[in-house]
Amino acid sequence: MLPVLAALLLVLSVGCGGEVVEEEFDGVDEPYLMNGTPTTNPFVVKYCGGGTCCTGTFVGPRALLSSRHCSPGLQVGQYLSVRRYHQRSGGEVTYDFQVKELLRHAYGVDGLLLIELNRDVGPHTGVCQELFEPGDVVKRYGAGGTDPDGNHQDGILRTATQHVFASGHADYGMGPRHGSPGDSGGPFMHENSVMGVTWGHRWKQGLWDVITGTRKEWDVATNLADGWVFQQGIQVAKRRCRPDLSLAWARGSGRGMFNRVTAGTSGFWWVPAEWTNTIEFKNEYGQAMGSLYLGGGAKAKGSARADKGFCMIVASGDRINFYQSDGDHCRSPAGTIYLQGANLRGTSTAGGSAGGHFGGVTGRLRTIELRGTARSGSLGSLYFRP
Repeated sequence: MLPVLAALLLVLSVGCGGEVVEEEFDGVDEPYLMNGTPTTNPFVVKYCGGGTCCTGTFVGPRALLSSRHCSPGLQVGQYLSVRRYHQRSGGEVTYDFQVKELLRHAYGVDGLLLIELNRDVGPHTGVCQELFEPGDVVKRYGAGGTDPDGNHQDGILRTATQHVFASGHADYGMGPRHGSPGDSGGPFMHENSVMGVTWGHRWKQGLWDVITGTRKEWDVATNLADGWVFQQGIQVAKRRCRPDLSLAWARGSGRGMFNRVTAGTSGFWWVPAEWTNTIEFKNEYGQAMGSLYLGGGAKAKGSARADKGFCMIVASGDRINFYQSDGDHCRSPAGTIYLQGANLRGTSTAGGSAGGHFGGVTGRLRTIELRGTARSGSLGSLYFRP
């Protein structure tokens, strides 16, 4: 078996599951999948068969997804010994499944392994259909050993959190985050949906070229975005892992000088904000000046406040940053509204570097227009982008 060594998730051109990550990510990858954090996941299993033990994921009612190089001795009709976490009992249980169909898909020197089993597997997850984006957080799983050469395989399922910080290629170069034999075939997951499968010492994404590397310098995964797993006649669950940003829009209006903006907040700092589809604008007395309704799956949370009024509003992807004057310049942060399921771009300034006020806002589907006082008119717009 090719060793699965490595670590720093450089990227992906794949998609992955769920709406948002479960926890805030501080930008620091967790060290070591090998000897990493023990965990439980009812969808990720360790299986043995044909003289090999690897990690795999149940992605359909009878579908097990793993790495191609894990199957040198596997044949249709053979039995697999599968160990998984049993939610009801709170412990691990071993099951025997018979291989009904065995499909291999080559990517460079390795690739994917899709196994159809003879009976239902019970709880299962699915495979993402969308592409990954920089900043996405993924969890890597493996049930391998505690040393890089595989001399000690305890089969304990472990996880490590990693992040995507570029798009178009992937690199797991030697760092403190390497895995061990037995981790092969384990998933990279986003919100418990599979976006990639770990294998040996190189990486190939979909139909792209293998990134050059030498054994023990690279850890890799196979990109699932080309859809092969959905085209084999074996039922594999599809997951919508990322909202369609092209659907986001806003409608509504507000009139009058506003210096408070809130979304999903209670007004008390100790109560965490929740995602909502409404952004509210208020004046210095807390009176409502109007609101914007977000549609197409877009949501927002956060707050901004400037007692003397905002001087600039900047939308940058998944957030809207508000600024107030620091006396001579318009550069003092006054708060942020965070977005989900929307890509918003644009800058609106109110009357120069330090002065001026916003006196109104209008949402017109793919555009949010900011206005000044009755005399100053439009001060710029923010635009929804796919």
